[in-house]
Amino acid sequence: MYEFESFVYLDVHKTGSTFIKKVLKNFSSDAPIRKRKHQGVESNYDKSKTYFISVRDPLDQYLSLYHYGCQGDGLLFERVRDEGLGKLYDGSWSGFLAWLRFMLDADNASIFHPSYAACGGGLVSRLLGLQSYRVLSLSLPGSYEILSACKSEDEIIKEYKSKNIAQFVIRTERLRTDLAELFTNTLKDRISNLPKALEFIESSKPLNSSDNTTDEKQRRELDTDMKQLLMKREWFIYQEFAY
Repeated sequence: MYEFESFVYLDVHKTGSTFIKKVLKNFSSDAPIRKRKHQGVESNYDKSKTYFISVRDPLDQYLSLYHYGCQGDGLLFERVRDEGLGKLYDGSWSGFLAWLRFMLDADNASIFHPSYAACGGGLVSRLLGLQSYRVLSLSLPGSYEILSACKSEDEIIKEYKSKNIAQFVIRTERLRTDLAELFTNTLKDRISNLPKALEFIESSKPLNSSDNTTDEKQRRELDTDMKQLLMKREWFIYQEFAY
């Protein structure tokens, strides 16, 4: 999370967060207060502030994460490599598919993220894919305790509906449009130079080269079984954000 005087950006991995943070740094009239990269807020969070989050189609999010690892970057890459599976990061479509199947297997949760694996005594990692867990861990204050008490998908949805603090959602697929809307409306009084900020948003190039995802031809090669597995594991994102 990136906390400013009157608002907080909840920065989910591989959702354009590097670009969003740069724009906020350059054009926010609020002073930054605290930075805790990809971490959520405590249960005693400041309710007077505006909270917003960024989300992404899970397939594209996994692709971006995979390409990041193909560059030899990231803690996840190091953990997977240390399991003797570094060969999956060969940049090929077949390598990605094998890696994705590994990522969607709840039995491997402890490799991805310790708290993800431990949450709810291991139940949560069986109810949620990693990307959905990441969104929920930022959307809910004191998320670990909340999710640990959930025993089903219905209970997770109930908790999210009642305790979600994200008042605005930036979709990576609409990054520039949603950022412009956020600045023009929700944060309009907290932007130092709105015309210049909007011009910057429109004209700037993406900052993270790992977002060079596959083309539509390759996307269609995701077979029915794999697509169903992805949707089953990341049901929360698909359901709540209509991907």
